[in-house]
Amino acid sequence: MILDLLTKKYPGFRLWFLQRISGLIIAIFLIIFIARLYFIDVHTFQGWKFFFTPFWMQILFLLTWVCICFHGWIGVRNVIKDYIRYYHLRIFLLNIIALASIAYIFIMLWILY
Repeated sequence: MILDLLTKKYPGFRLWFLQRISGLIIAIFLIIFIARLYFIDVHTFQGWKFFFTPFWMQILFLLTWVCICFHGWIGVRNVIKDYIRYYHLRIFLLNIIALASIAYIFIMLWILY
């Protein structure tokens, strides 16, 4: 049943479903982040460095950042497609937002590694 909905027959459902999955990953990261924040003293630079030192935390943070960019892109994409009727302006804005999201991901990669 769910596979039928994810086919090309219903293209809007696929993006809706991916936005919900990315929201779930963001929520899971937030819970882990708050739990780690409770147990680790982060009042100094060394504390923050220790906070993000484990490789699994870096990967989870990067995955969450990608999900935030993707989640935001889908939301803004839907608003632009609903309210901007001029086709060329819509395509231009969608491309700018997609490039900005990709740039944010590369900036985070540069900061983390």
